[in-house]
Parts: sequence; C-alpha cells; structure tokens
Amino acid sequence: CRGERLSTRAEHSWSLGVCRILHDLAMTGVWVDRTLVVAATLLQVASVRPGSAAAPDMVLATIGSLAGLAGGLVLWFRRRAPLAVLAGTLLAYVVQAAIFGPVLPVAVAVGCYTVARRDASWRGAGTALLGVLVIALTVVVIGPASLAPTYAAALVVVVLAGALAAGREARLAATTRAAVLEERLRIARDLHDVV
Repeated sequence: CRGERLSTRAEHSWSLGVCRILHDLAMTGVWVDRTLVVAATLLQVASVRPGSAAAPDMVLATIGSLAGLAGGLVLWFRRRAPLAVLAGTLLAYVVQAAIFGPVLPVAVAVGCYTVARRDASWRGAGTALLGVLVIALTVVVIGPASLAPTYAAALVVVVLAGALAAGREARLAATTRAAVLEERLRIARDLHDVV
C-alpha cells in the first residue's frame, strides 16, 4: 500500500482507508480466526464418507452432521474459552464418530493446539494430550483400530506445535520484560545523576 503513485486526492484517501482496514484485520487476526473456523467446520462435516458406516437413518445422519457442524463452529470461541472449546469439539467428535464411524478430527486438532498454546505450562499440553487419548480410544472402540495410531500421532504433533509456540511466546515476553526493566533502571540512574 505504500509507495504507490495516486493521481487524485480521493484515490489517495481511499487507498489509505483500504490499507488501514487490511492492516487492522491482519494485526488482530480476525480474518485468520474466521477462515480457520470455516475451514475446520467444512472439513469436519465433509470428512464423513457416505456409506463408510452402516447407513444410519435420517435422524441419526442429521444428528451426526449437526455434531460435525457444532464441532467446527464452537471454534469461534477458542480464544475466550479454550478448555470449553476442546471439550465441545471432543463431544461433537464422539457423537459424529459414533454415528458415521471415525472421521477426521480437524476441529479437535485446532482445539488441542489452542489449549496447548494458551497455557505455557505442562497443564495445557497435558490437557490437550487427554483430548488425543479420547480421540484414540473413540477410534479404537468405534472403528478400525488401525486408524488410532495415525490420528493420535497427528494430534500429538499438533499439541507439540502448540506447546512450542507457547514456550516461544513465554520466552519472548520474559525477554521483553527484562528489556523494559533494564530501560527503567537506566532512566532512573540518569535521573539520579542529574539530581
């Protein structure tokens, strides 16, 4: 948006407005969250293969589809209540898998990542790993047990990525706090020398 030649003042004003909107969207991550919710919801619902399980009746098929939809849409609240979102995605997955058989745990993966990333301690990663255990046990009980290691390994990688991101953020915050404290001490020394 910078460095463009604009012929009129109106074009310049419009361009700055668009740049400001795009910058605000990129900085707040709103578009990333919305895209993630839509993509996870679509993948969660679309991962049901017709005929993959014994054909459920229409009521069960509707319940399973709504569970997949709810499992994706609950991600909308992942920043405000990550533990509740993980519980919601796990419940939706279990219902959907009970009706259709094992499906891709896309929404659960996002929930596990969020919980592991939001809590930099072992508690966050441990809670997310409990979610992985729930998915693995669900797949073993409901569907072909051969899928359980694949799903579990993929979800463990997601949890580790979230834990690593949380650790990186914690180190960055500690470094920033130390730099601010050092700057305050320098200013205090300078003021003391002046007085």
